[in-house]
Amino acid sequence: MALLSLVNNLVGSTDEVRAPEAWRKRIRHDHTVIFIAYLDHRIRRTMPTADQYLQRRRITTGLPLALAVAERVERWRAPEWFLDTPHARALLEEATKLAILPNDVFAVEREEIRGEVDNMVLVLEAAGRTRDEAIADIQAMVRHASERFLQLTDRLPAHYDDLGLSPADRASANTYVQAMRHILRGTFDWMADGTTRYDRQATFLAVSSGYEDAPATTHK
Repeated sequence: MALLSLVNNLVGSTDEVRAPEAWRKRIRHDHTVIFIAYLDHRIRRTMPTADQYLQRRRITTGLPLALAVAERVERWRAPEWFLDTPHARALLEEATKLAILPNDVFAVEREEIRGEVDNMVLVLEAAGRTRDEAIADIQAMVRHASERFLQLTDRLPAHYDDLGLSPADRASANTYVQAMRHILRGTFDWMADGTTRYDRQATFLAVSSGYEDAPATTHK
C-alpha cells in the first residue's frame, strides 16, 4: 500500500505535475493485474506447479510498477514502443526471476511457518524435491536467468539497429534496462545484508505477534 500511495502522489492532479497519459494508463493496468492475481491466490490457496508459480509471480512481483515509479522519480521516460517488443518482455521475464527466486531462498523459513505456499522452494518440495535439492535447483535457475539477461542486454545494440532507432530512443531504452539492473542489485543487497526481515528471530516474532514484519532484531 505504501507503493500505491507513492504512485498516487507521483501521478499528480495538476497539469504541471500530471504524468503522461500513456504512463498513467500503463500504471493503472499494472495495479489492476497485480491486485487480481493476489486476490486469486488468496482465494485459492493451492500449491501451484513451478511453471504456474513463475507465471503468476511475473505479475505479482510488481517489477514493471517499480520501474514506472522510477521513471517519475528520476524524470525519464521509458519508450512505450520498446516495452511492447519481445526483446523487452524477455528482459523483464529474466529480471523477474532474478528478483523473486533469491527472495524465495531467503524467505522460505519465514513463509513456511506462516503457512504460505507462495515460494519456489516450497513449490519444488511439494513436487518431491528435498530442501537442499530445491535450493540447488533455484540456484541453477538464477544462474540461467543471469546469463540470459546478460545475453539479451548484449544484443540490444543490434536490436536497435534492426529497428532503426534514433540516438535519443536508444538512450531511453538503455536507461530502462539499467533501471532493471539497479533494482535487482538493490533488492539482492537488501535481502542479503540490509534488513532484519529474513532474520530467524524476526520470523518467529512476526508470526507470534501477527504482524507482517516484526520489530527489528540483530541481523546475522
